[in-house]
Amino acid sequence: MRKGLLLILLVLLTVSGAALAQDTPPVFCGALSEADCALLEQSQTAMMGLTTAAADFNVDVLIEGDGQSIPITLAGSGAFSGFDRMDHELDLGDMTELPDITPMLEALRGFSGDLALTLTVPEDLAEDMPTNSVTLELLLVDGIGYINFEPLKPFTQDGDMELDGWGGLDIASLIEEVYKQITPEMLADFGQSGEMFAVPVESMAQFEDPAFIEQYISITRTDDGSGATATFETTVDLAGLMKDPAMQDLIREQMAAQAEAQGDDVSDSEAQMALGMMGMVFEDSSIVFTEEIDTSSALLAGANMSMTLDLSNLAEMDDSNSGPAVISVNASVSYTYDDLPAIVAPEDASILPYEMLIGMLIGMNMDQQSS
Repeated sequence: MRKGLLLILLVLLTVSGAALAQDTPPVFCGALSEADCALLEQSQTAMMGLTTAAADFNVDVLIEGDGQSIPITLAGSGAFSGFDRMDHELDLGDMTELPDITPMLEALRGFSGDLALTLTVPEDLAEDMPTNSVTLELLLVDGIGYINFEPLKPFTQDGDMELDGWGGLDIASLIEEVYKQITPEMLADFGQSGEMFAVPVESMAQFEDPAFIEQYISITRTDDGSGATATFETTVDLAGLMKDPAMQDLIREQMAAQAEAQGDDVSDSEAQMALGMMGMVFEDSSIVFTEEIDTSSALLAGANMSMTLDLSNLAEMDDSNSGPAVISVNASVSYTYDDLPAIVAPEDASILPYEMLIGMLIGMNMDQQSS
């Protein structure tokens, strides 16, 4: 169990380090005017420089097949403050000594965030559930993560332990303590196992070539320029991209690397079958992104994404397949930047000492080994 904790920590460090230290990606302008392209670049700079913001978002998923229609909705809101990008990235692939994570811990303790999510499914799909809707409320303040158990009561009240109100865990201190137990050998082993997910730099370089991108991505400005915001619509031709030889070679490389890391291999026929199935999934599919930018501040006012996947071809390959034929996804988000309320820790929250959590997990592992 202790090793499991260390692996989880390494994954968190890899993900968070890359997210905080990521380089600024190039802005794709296509055939836009110089002025419109400049606005997109300004918007990227403004958004990456944010330290405080709030957002409301909604994701609608519609699954259709066998004469049925299943709508699923995820709605929520969130806010953050004190976001500070790291000036370095943790490299876990070539490591001879443990990196200093002090800057990351300081950034984590200086960050505050709140997130509220509500998932709603059709009532007939939730026949065996207490309710067809569940809400999750999370907070992070001063490195301590909080969860509100109150809206989760319908799902937890039948358990051995009844949870009420807010509960918390000092995540930053937990990471700091567990990190002390990581050896360079563990880090090297983890870096080697992570190579199966690594994408060779030379393979990705072509996907940053504007000539390549313009084959499958187009962007247009759709407003008339008379308002306070500019609206840009970007369309990604998924079907064409998945059929491109360069993309297929990249997928083959990833499949081979993952198989090799697991002591296996992928035959040409297996790779071709997988690529064929992916081609069927993305046939005639595209993603449409819409972003609305405030022309005075260059900040995003809102964004939308829509995508439809037709799985009917896969269903036709298997007569016994009664799965969904069409999956449609529509997501939207709106942003707020001014007059945001302070994000504070909940009063009377029950804080679980991180030392106790480590002891509980180790004890559970010992019990499993002895049984």
